[in-house]
Amino acid sequence: YQESLDPGGPSIPILDPGLSSFWIPALVVVLLASIALEIVKYRRGHWTVPLAAVNTVLSLAFAVPAVWLIVTGRGLNPEFLDTIATGEFASLVDVMPTVAAWVIAVVCVVDIAEGWWKAVRT
Repeated sequence: YQESLDPGGPSIPILDPGLSSFWIPALVVVLLASIALEIVKYRRGHWTVPLAAVNTVLSLAFAVPAVWLIVTGRGLNPEFLDTIATGEFASLVDVMPTVAAWVIAVVCVVDIAEGWWKAVRT
């Protein structure tokens, strides 16, 4: 497996290639909508209740599918995981999906809470 870790070797996608038909485009649309929300929020100058509501929907629209894909083993490319499951990385491969799912979930909850906190305060 050492050859497969060669920087000059073939590239292996981190995300499962099967995601490209529906999930990646859908998640990109959600991310683009989130960027549009940030622009609207910047132009507005502060959070509002409608902006917090849209932020909640967009955060959940990204986090729920992303966590579901990771937890069900459909998010990360199995070939990538097999390739990095050597040497010092072997123990990390088993926990990587769990850590990624938790990070996404926590960031989502914090983002939603921050939006509502700032909207209610103004």
